[in-house]
Amino acid sequence: MNRRMIVLSLLLWALCAAGAMAQESAQGEVRTARGLLAAERQALVGKNLSLAPDEAQKFWPLYLQYRGEMMRIGDRAIELLETMAKSADAMDDRTAQGLLKEYLFLKQQEWELKARWRSKFESAIPAAKVLRFYQIENTIDTTVASEVSGMTPLVLPAR
Repeated sequence: MNRRMIVLSLLLWALCAAGAMAQESAQGEVRTARGLLAAERQALVGKNLSLAPDEAQKFWPLYLQYRGEMMRIGDRAIELLETMAKSADAMDDRTAQGLLKEYLFLKQQEWELKARWRSKFESAIPAAKVLRFYQIENTIDTTVASEVSGMTPLVLPAR
């Protein structure tokens, strides 16, 4: 995976953590970092998908809509991480249940969105390229998730 993507994901996580301390200025920085991540993601997709000009003309507008929907899920995931980080040192069961329920809901929403968009992408480009696109997205998502996961504090039960 592109080293720049990893650095940007680390920056995003650090800015999210800083958001709890300086909410407004950090939110602007998070938006900037997410914009850089989005641009890097799009460049990686473009570089690795190898679209013909007519395919690109159909694909990229769909891609931008798709990523917009994924970003809304990502917004909520960032809020969830911030909430978890604030109470990770002493998590009561009620809070943990709510956070876990929200996490699983977001994962479900993400998979449903991917399934819903498959046919739209297949109407624009061949199925083999749609599969490649999902492989590229999965590689990027896994890399970013791994970096964020490594920086996420483990929850300690309240005593």
